[in-house]
Amino acid sequence: MNLDIFKALDGRLKCFVRGSWSFLHTVIVETKERKPVLPLVLVCLVDKQQLQENEVFADNFMRREVASIVVSCISTSEGCPWKGEVRHLEAHTVGCDFQKVKCVHPECGILVKKTSLPHHLKKECEFRVVTCELCHSQVVFCKLKATSVSCLSDHDLVYGVLKQKINHNKPKVITFRSYKNFDPEHYKQLLSSAPWHVDQLFDDVNDQAYLWNVLMNNILDEVAPAKKMRVRGKDVPYMTNQWKSAIRAKRKANDKYLRKKTPENWEFRRKARNEATKQRRIAIKQYWDKKSNDLKNNPKAFFKTFKPFLGSKSCTERNDIHLKINGSMITDQQQVAEEFVEHFATLADGISGTAIERKSIEDFRDHPCVQRIQYENRNSTQTIEIEPATQGQVLAALDSLNINKATGTDGIPPKALKMGAKELSAPLTTPFNSCINKNAWPSEWKCGHWAPVYKKDDRNAKENYRPITLLPCLHKENECPAYSIICDKCEKARIPRGKMADHQNPILGDCEKIEGPCPFSQIGCSKKEVLSQKEKKEHLSEENIHHNVLLLQFAVRVSKEMESVLRSDPRLLSSRQQMFMNYDNVIQDLFNQMQIRSETERHLQEMLRQHSERITAIERKLVLVNTSGGSSGASSQRLPDDEGGSVSADIERRVTDLGNKTADHEVLIVENNRIAMESSREAANLRRQLDNVQENSRRSEQRMESIEHALALRNVTLADLEEYVKKQEFLSYDGQLTWKITEYARKRSEAVNGQKVSFYSPSFYTSRYGYKMCARIYLNGDGMGRGTHISLFFVVMRGEYDAILRWPFRQKVTFMLLDQDNVEHVIDAFRPDPNSSSFQRPRRETNIASGCPTFCSIEELNNHAYVRDDTMFFKIIVDTSDL
Repeated sequence: MNLDIFKALDGRLKCFVRGSWSFLHTVIVETKERKPVLPLVLVCLVDKQQLQENEVFADNFMRREVASIVVSCISTSEGCPWKGEVRHLEAHTVGCDFQKVKCVHPECGILVKKTSLPHHLKKECEFRVVTCELCHSQVVFCKLKATSVSCLSDHDLVYGVLKQKINHNKPKVITFRSYKNFDPEHYKQLLSSAPWHVDQLFDDVNDQAYLWNVLMNNILDEVAPAKKMRVRGKDVPYMTNQWKSAIRAKRKANDKYLRKKTPENWEFRRKARNEATKQRRIAIKQYWDKKSNDLKNNPKAFFKTFKPFLGSKSCTERNDIHLKINGSMITDQQQVAEEFVEHFATLADGISGTAIERKSIEDFRDHPCVQRIQYENRNSTQTIEIEPATQGQVLAALDSLNINKATGTDGIPPKALKMGAKELSAPLTTPFNSCINKNAWPSEWKCGHWAPVYKKDDRNAKENYRPITLLPCLHKENECPAYSIICDKCEKARIPRGKMADHQNPILGDCEKIEGPCPFSQIGCSKKEVLSQKEKKEHLSEENIHHNVLLLQFAVRVSKEMESVLRSDPRLLSSRQQMFMNYDNVIQDLFNQMQIRSETERHLQEMLRQHSERITAIERKLVLVNTSGGSSGASSQRLPDDEGGSVSADIERRVTDLGNKTADHEVLIVENNRIAMESSREAANLRRQLDNVQENSRRSEQRMESIEHALALRNVTLADLEEYVKKQEFLSYDGQLTWKITEYARKRSEAVNGQKVSFYSPSFYTSRYGYKMCARIYLNGDGMGRGTHISLFFVVMRGEYDAILRWPFRQKVTFMLLDQDNVEHVIDAFRPDPNSSSFQRPRRETNIASGCPTFCSIEELNNHAYVRDDTMFFKIIVDTSDL
């Protein structure tokens, strides 16, 4: 430290070793700390006399003489007028307004005076936070300056208008599978342990496909969760290769500076940022120069460019399709869609033409529409048989998948199928063979949103468009579920392919050639043998009441089981209560309808019985009348011809009416049976839905338990992080601690009453890997200062790096009670005693406190602004110059 001295000094005060005005005691202490192997021998540099270590002592006279030297402040060159003795220099330096300090923004790092720091932060700092005049948001000044646009000149007018008015492409949200933390081994293990065999419990291929998709998606959600991302189309038409390179260089420079914040890296980042800005401006200027030159010679392009700004509310381009039908142009998109639907419905047959008639059966063995060809050739001697799929074939198909194909509607990407091909080949073979055996495929496999794609020639002709839709990777089988086919059993026509399985269902189907048991055999009907459709109808008609009772008993039993399940888990009841209430209402409505229909059926049967009796009675009368008419020659009592004819006609008319009514009643009975069967189907669907709800509830419960466990772990982690952040807020690594004590009056009262006589400050360090320390204060004093003074002590704490530090603790410690008016601070300092246990390496959390029991008189607190707004400030400074 170079100081200006204002009087001639005695040569005795000059150190011969260091050549500067300092204490010889410092040289001796440093020599002792080196711990020489041989005994320490000191030699005077003046008379060359040898001195022993115990013959050297601190010269207090020299200490007082040096402390009395009048010097100026080290910031005299900055304008500080202070002059004083050396003993007061340190205290002045702490509060000197002309001392240079670093800017509070780490990126800036400029040294400015303390008095100029507010002006620098408000007007000069490149990293100050300002308010944007356009969007009124808080941004860093250097970023605002880099992106601000100066006043537009005339030739920049077009660019300014377009920049303000053009609607950029709206971002789209896409969903994809994230493979960031994907573990292939864990994924294959999950595939191997999944319950794929459960699909064999279902007869419907749609249920099998649904189960397979659920299991596969659950596994993928665990190893490759679905994420959403906002993407935007290209909306920077003036992008150039030079600008791209400058942007990449700027990002690299910014990353390098964030990893290591040095002045060199900051300068490198600044130059890269300026170069990127320069290239952006050059690219914009070149683009609009070229655009303006093109518009001068091309009026059509000129009006196309400026058409969005001539009164249109939006400049987004519409992709409407116009079709020319029967000589007239159709612009209504609803009519266009209907035309496409009609065209695409017959597109496949139109493509094949008459070539299909010239092919043999051998050409159609592997055809996707083999079911239809089987029916067309049902009378032929040759038959077409589809061999079941093997596990090797499925494995080969999975290995040949193109992973660049888009993910279908099931959310299963081809990459996941290909990576687990070995584990998925066996689970996939079973549902594939089930579909082949039943000649039916899940409806979901061919359901999608199609879009017309233009191919060639005239855009106004519907023949030049083809339908396109995104299908799942496993489901790309050429079979439309809505296509009408003919039943190969009963030859009934116009049955949608997707409903053929229901039509041929042995239990609930209506195919006349399919035999099966009673539909109610599953819930207790004793008729277990196989019945034809005619026998089944007769059985359903005869046992209708009994079936209704069985159905009612089954519904009551299911209701009780559901009630027991709900009572066993209150959370399930609370989360699914509304859903189950809806199901209860539906079941109650069905039950009421069944009762009404049973009453109606009994009434109809009673009426039918009465009508049968009346018909029998009329037939008897008719026989009697005919008999009496035949024996009219022997009897004298003969009816007139006209009267007998009228009676016979009346009887025939009444018989005909009764026959019609009987037929009507039979129709009503058949309708009632049909409604009863529909009710049974609805009950079966409800039962299946209830099973699905139970399964979903079980999965939800497992998911909730896992989430609760994860939340508990996260709460523990957050608590640890909060505690760590609180500690980091007050940590200091430069050997200085500014300690703010709030609620002084309350804490002082607690100290006087003995409730809490002392408390500790936050810990601080001499360096990142240095000593750990804190302070302890007694607001009512301790020891000789109790009741009269504030006692302040220094505490050495046990740190993480004590093993590599030098012990005992020897650094100078300075205590300061700050005057909040910056007039007169209370300062005291001491050097640790190496022999004291307070400064040895800590064996516990803290050593015994050591310091100043009479640091500041309580009466002096009122003389200056040491306490203001019930707040005090202490500063503890540990000398780190020799560490």
